[in-house]
Order: sequence, then C-alpha cells, then structure tokens
Amino acid sequence: MKRHLKKKSGWTDKGDALIFAIGIILLLFVITMGLLLIFGQWEKSSFLMFSTVFSDHAAKIGIEQAIWEIKNDTDNYDGYDQQWHQKFAGDDVDIDGDGICESRFFYVRNFKNKIVGRYAVLVADESGSLNLNYAGNLSKNNQHSFNEGWTSFEIGLFPKFHRHIVQFRRGENLKPGKANQDDDNDNQTISNDGIDNDGDGTIDEQDEGIDEEDEFNHNKPRGDDRPFFTIEDIKMVYGMKEDFFKKIKNSITCHSYDLNIDSENYLRTNINKASASQIASILISLGYKQNQAIQIAVNAVDYRDKDSIPTVVKTAEGEQFIGLEKTPYINEVKPAPELSIKTIGPVTIIEELGPHFIEIFNPYDETIDIGGWLIKGGMVLLPKIDINDFNKKSEDTLDEIDNEKTPDMQHMKNFWESLTLNSIRIPDGTKLNPRSYYLIGDSIKWKIFIKITPAGPVVIPFLIPVKSPSNADQFEPILFMNFDFPILKEMFSIIARVFGIDFAFSGNMYLLNQNGNLIEQLDYGKEKPGKLSRQKNDPRVNQWFSLPETPGKFNLSFNPCSGGEFETSQILQWPASFIIKNNPFSNPAELSFIHKGSQWKTLNMWKGEDKKLLDVFTVAEEVEKPVYGRININTASPFVLQCLPLVDTDIARQIINERPFRDISDIVGKPGSLLKQVITRYGRNSLDDNENRWIDTEDEKELVISKIINLITVRANVFRILVVSQKVQDSNYNGIIEDKEIKAEARYRIIYDRHKNKIVERRRL
Repeated sequence: MKRHLKKKSGWTDKGDALIFAIGIILLLFVITMGLLLIFGQWEKSSFLMFSTVFSDHAAKIGIEQAIWEIKNDTDNYDGYDQQWHQKFAGDDVDIDGDGICESRFFYVRNFKNKIVGRYAVLVADESGSLNLNYAGNLSKNNQHSFNEGWTSFEIGLFPKFHRHIVQFRRGENLKPGKANQDDDNDNQTISNDGIDNDGDGTIDEQDEGIDEEDEFNHNKPRGDDRPFFTIEDIKMVYGMKEDFFKKIKNSITCHSYDLNIDSENYLRTNINKASASQIASILISLGYKQNQAIQIAVNAVDYRDKDSIPTVVKTAEGEQFIGLEKTPYINEVKPAPELSIKTIGPVTIIEELGPHFIEIFNPYDETIDIGGWLIKGGMVLLPKIDINDFNKKSEDTLDEIDNEKTPDMQHMKNFWESLTLNSIRIPDGTKLNPRSYYLIGDSIKWKIFIKITPAGPVVIPFLIPVKSPSNADQFEPILFMNFDFPILKEMFSIIARVFGIDFAFSGNMYLLNQNGNLIEQLDYGKEKPGKLSRQKNDPRVNQWFSLPETPGKFNLSFNPCSGGEFETSQILQWPASFIIKNNPFSNPAELSFIHKGSQWKTLNMWKGEDKKLLDVFTVAEEVEKPVYGRININTASPFVLQCLPLVDTDIARQIINERPFRDISDIVGKPGSLLKQVITRYGRNSLDDNENRWIDTEDEKELVISKIINLITVRANVFRILVVSQKVQDSNYNGIIEDKEIKAEARYRIIYDRHKNKIVERRRL
C-alpha cells in the first residue's frame, strides 16, 4: 500500500525530478533573456529619444543663431551677400531640396572633443518669393494683366496655375471680398483718379473699385475669401501636384511685406499728398538748390492736381515761383519795331516802320480755351480817341509853331497823360489748337516830330492805323513796349520836362486766365529797334533771346536738343516733353515728366541727384502701413524677377549681375552698365512702345522702371530659416560623418519677422 502511494506521487522517480529541474532552468533562462531584450530595447529607445532631444536642441541653437544674425544686421538693404546668409553658407548640405548644397554643418563636440552632433542653417528672404496672397490677378478677360504697376497684384504667378491660385484665394464666389460690394469703400475715388488701379489696361472704368483684387485682405478676410496661411496650402489648389509643389516651394511665401522707408530709414513721402513746401524741403535735403527745388515742387503739384491753375509760391525774400499747368505761354514779343529817323533843319522825324506783336504758344496736345484771358503790363496801348481829330490837332500845332505862334499844347499834354501800362483781353470763345500759336498784332503806328523852338523842344505825334503782321489773330493799338534806343529815351525825357510826365517802361508782363488766375509772369527784357524780336527757346522758361522775328512760327531760338534729352534726330518729338497729367502720380518714375525750370530739362532718373527721388517718394496711399508682396530685387530668383511686368530673362540676368542694390533707385543701373542698356531698351528700339505717337522718348526709356518701381524693394522684413540638425556617432574618429553614423535628425522651418521680432510660423518638416 505504501509503495503504491509513493509510486503514484512520482517523487520517487529520479528521471522525473531531472526534467522538472531542467524546466525551471529553462523558465529562468527565458525570463532572463526577456529582461535582456527589454533592457536592450529600452536602451535603444532611450538613445533614440535622447538623440531626438539632442537634435531638437541643436536645431534650436541654429535657429537662435540665425535670428541673432538677422537682428544684428545694420545695413539698410538685404541681400545674400550679408552675414545673416553668408554665416551659414557652404556646400555640405542641401536644406531646401533644390538640388544645390548651399549650407555648411556646424559640429557639436563633447568634452572629449568627439563629434556628437551637427546642424546646418539656411536663411532666405521671404520678399524674394511670390506672395500667394498678393500676387496675380484676373483683371482682363479673366486672365492676368498688368499696366501701370499700381499694386503687387500685377506681379505674375505660375502660368499653368495662375488662374487657379487666384480663384482659390477668392473663394467659392470667385470674387475678392463680398461679391458686388465695395468692401474697402474706395470705388468713388479710384474710378476717378486717372490711374489703372486694377491693371486691366483701362483707366477709370465704371466701378473700378468693386470686386477688384485690392479688396482681398489676408488678415481680415471678407466674404468667403480664403487666404494662404502656409505655403503647403497651395496643395489645395486645383491641379496642384506634390512634384510641382516641390519645384516651386522655394519661390512662394504667405508672409512677405515691405515698409515704406528709404535708404536712410526715413518714412517715404507720398508724392500725391505732399505740399509744395514739403516736396521742396525734401529736394533741398537731397542737395538741390533752393530755387530749383521750389520750381520742381510747384511743377509736381500742378502735374498731379486736377485744375488748370498754376500753383504760386512766394519766398520770404520775395521771389515768386509759378507751377506749370497745361496752359499756353507767351513765347515771342516784338518790343521795338524798325524806325526811320530823319533830321530836317530843326525838325527830327521818327517813324515806326514795323509792328509790335505778342505771340502765345500752346505746346500741348489739347485745345485750350483762352477766351477772356488777359495780357497785362510790358506795353502801352493807345486809348480810345478819334485818330483823325487827334492828327488834325497835331497838324494845327505844327502850323502854329511854323507861323511862330504859341501853340496850344493842352491836347498834347492830355494825350501823353493818358498813356499808361495797359492790358490786352483775348475775345471770348477763342480756342488755341494743339501746338499752335495765337498772334496779337499791331493796329497803330506812330510818326513823331521833335521840333526845336525858342521855348524849347516840342514833341508832336501823329497816329497811323495799320494791321500788321497780316497773319495776326487779333490786333491791338500797341504804341510802345520796352525799348532800348537813346533817341526815344531822349524824347520821353523831353515829355517829362515839358509836361511833368514820367514814363517807366519795363518788360514785366503777366498772363492771366479768364478768372484772373496768374498763368505766367515774365520779363522779356528790352530790344533795340530793328528786325529782331525777343524769343524763348523752351516756352516754359523765362529766358529770352534776340533773334530775327518769326511771328506765328517756330522761334529761331527753339532748340529742344539744348537740354540733352533729345538727340538731333529726335527734334520733331519735342511734344513728348510736354506732359501734364492733372491726375495723381501712378508711380514715382512719373517724376521724370516734371520740368526742372531749365531749358528743355525734366527730371532725369538715370543719373545724379534725380534718381534718388525714386527712393524717397512713394504713391502708397497710407505710407505708415506695410505693403504686401513687393519683390526684393537683391534676393529674388530669375524666375521670380521675370514675374515682374516687362522683366525678361535678359533684364533678370543683369539685375542679378549688378547686385547688391542699396536702394530701389539703383535699379536704373550704373552708367554704361549692361543693366542700364537692357532696362532702357524700349527707348532705343525705334518703336512707339507706349502708343503716344512718339518714338524712343524719355518715357519709353523709363517704361520698365515705371511699371516695376511700386513693386520692388531692397529690404527684407520676414525671413525663412531652414534648419537640419543631427545626432551622430563618429565611430571611427575620422571626423567624417557617414550616413550610417547619423542616429537622429530634425528638420524645421521657421518664419521670423524681424520688424515685429516675432516667430510667425514654426513647422517641423
């Protein structure tokens, strides 16, 4: 019984005990191996986590280093030649995925000087990219178009996706802002400002301010507008594929903006709102002489205002400056006709042989109503008298003297006393056609006897009606103007002694419109009797020359080439110099139309002091606010540059070759540079590029500049910081990191706003 029980328990079998022992050992082995495996995986996970943390920390170092370089940049321009970019430049790694290694690694070493990590940084300027929120329009037949370069929406996008990008931005109703509404309350203004605000090629069309691109606001979207918040949002655009996104991602942004500050960090001045005194003050600060600065300033004000009344400024010294409007000018004056002088015994006879005349010239391309205008001063007119009766009394006086009687001189005294400086009024309804003349001729000439008597010399005039020159449009009885002739001076000195009447002649003359507004003030000087007249070269300039008279024709002094803006072969294109817009400037390059007050000279944006005006003036409506989407010509790629109006591969190439630009005025190019040659070629191609009937004029030379100057900058406010950081193990201690030695990697994109000192986007890639 006992044996049976022992056998049944199994403990008496030595073989079974051995199996049990082995099982226990195997179980312990499995547990041990499991623990070893767990600890191994934990070690790997811990190392990976540590490596990831290390990589993130290294990336943070790179980001902070980049921000420090950006913040401590003291230059007033931004380009890839600067420390914020060059500090990280190299050929170790391609961070932005464009296939070019453009950055270098910074290595992290431990206390044993062993490489344990590295990071690389690429800093790019967001203004060198196309702003998806503010580039592109569908203004003309649902296609992109540009004209005056008024806003950044005239910058192009990718041709294949241009329409889709703009339509995505507009939302489901395909209209900027709320459909059929004037969201920004500017329709009344921009429909009447003389500017093609929407770039469709038409100026001031009806409702130009409704459903236009400038109603889009990425900060405060209206209606169903959809701003792009990150560049990855473009993937939602119809037809956009990942491979194309990778091609364009370095050329697009959602964050770029520019501030309206010049190269000296001063806020730019709105040329459309500045007063004449403000403009003159800026010009003087740039080195212009005071008189020239004031003249340019009043001309700029009158170029942009809508009236035809010249701006008049008087200085503390009493000098007066009159702006240029689209008005005619007194262009030629005949102050001293030919004379015949004979002496017969005690009698000297002086007789006028030719007429006086005054010529008015309209150099503009519009008919001007000059009815009711006045010409004041600089002449003495015959008062209304009975000429036959007057001559009869003069004959009686001569007879009395010949008969040795005492003549009655009262009618002579009355005549001389009645002579004063007079005005000529142009008849109502008179129209002066484009580039034509209005000639005021003479309706009287005189014959004067100076007779010596025992009582002294006597001056006896006779009046002879005439109408000369025969081509005159109006005749007035002009007796005297400002002459330079001794015998006439002696005659008036006799009159002064006999009658106590003193005459003060001068060449000061005033042209006033029908409302009495001063159009022109001039001093034509004086002239000797003969066939010479006093003439202008440039009708806008109060400078007179003595040359053979040319009533109703081009003056012999007329020489448009004298200012250097027209070549001899271009002399017939002189009308292109006479541009008065009577509407706001659409861009600062329009200042090239402003006359400088010198013979045939307008502001020249291609040299010297004038080109700086492109940088100090702006047409931005609210100068204090940022302008989104401008392109930095120092950092933009060839493709982005060619999205600017009229910029092609040649211009883009030369822009890149002449970098860096210190301010936007440098875009005109240095004298003799290839950039200057290509950017002005529309002024040298023998074509009428701007369709104004004149070929290769200054405005065509500035065609490219005028269309892009509102759209470019040389500064950056927002930067893209790309960082790649790695935890590495230099296993063989050779200082060269192989792919298998990279244990962890982190990639980040940071968008940093230097002006606001703020990171506006942080993304792990």
